Amino acid sequence: MSAHLQRLNASEMGGRRTATTGLATAATYVGQRLAGYGLQPIHPGEYRHLTYGPINHVRGIVIRSMLRDSTSWGADPLMVPDPRSMGIRTRLASFRRLSAERPVVPAERDGQAAVLDWIPSDSLARAIGQAGYRVIFALGIPGAGRSSTRLPVAIVHVAPVRWERISGASAASREGPLPVRVTIEADFEPTAGYLHVMGILPGSRPVMRDRLVVLAAPLDSGANPAGQPILDPGGSGIAAAALLEAARVLASEADGGSGLPHSVLFVWLSGSAQDNAGLRAFLKAPPWAKDAIDAVVYAGPDSVADLPGVRRLGPDTSLSSPSPNPVAVLGQALAAGYHQAAQQR
Repeated sequence: MSAHLQRLNASEMGGRRTATTGLATAATYVGQRLAGYGLQPIHPGEYRHLTYGPINHVRGIVIRSMLRDSTSWGADPLMVPDPRSMGIRTRLASFRRLSAERPVVPAERDGQAAVLDWIPSDSLARAIGQAGYRVIFALGIPGAGRSSTRLPVAIVHVAPVRWERISGASAASREGPLPVRVTIEADFEPTAGYLHVMGILPGSRPVMRDRLVVLAAPLDSGANPAGQPILDPGGSGIAAAALLEAARVLASEADGGSGLPHSVLFVWLSGSAQDNAGLRAFLKAPPWAKDAIDAVVYAGPDSVADLPGVRRLGPDTSLSSPSPNPVAVLGQALAAGYHQAAQQR
């Protein structure tokens, strides 16, 4: 699993972001491993599969102070662009902090930014944009990702400590001066490709092999587009590595004559940072009769809990674990969970 994790995070994988050549490289690697283990592709000769959907690519952000020191800040663990942001180049003169009771207030002058103490919903962000604001600063813990939605406003996640540096002495005020220039590069693709990898281990008994257990993991990452080490659920790739190990073990058991009576489908999905878009598309149109699928087990974020019929195995956790060997501890636990789920229909 350590070898898998090293390969999935190699430089040529480019962070495994959705709809990139780096993710395609990672998918090729997984497919080669499945072929080596003896798993069968769903379609002859091809382990990789494409589905299509919109993706908003946020490529980076720069905020530059227009004061005498002209300090600049880019995407890092304290500040990231919201994945729904539109591309923008603008100069701001002031900010206004909006309250939860009356969140939308028309801007009184040009160049005013809205400041929120929470991440806005799609509808609220649109309303703030329609009120005349071009930039929203959402204060809190920054969260990286990508989105299937593009909003007509720029949204920046900022940690409070960074906001204090950007806005100066008026950081805690309801409004105040904000002489900064904001640049966000974003690109909306209405038909981006979601790349998945699938391999099947047929059941050992003809009367049972039409029954299926699905074991799945996120392959892509919603990592910070600037390449900063912000590990979100799915970002480290440890669930994908654990699923590869589970596939190897189950295939080896099948070769030794102790295979499972039912079939097992292993699936590495993309779209984990787009509200689990790949998993949702798979559940909507699986390559198997729905009434013959006994279980779908997915190691991913809490957001899969609202998907009917999905059992969440556990989160893909950042490797900043206090454990002396987090790959062994987290990866083996996930792999064991996959193995147990495959055997318990």
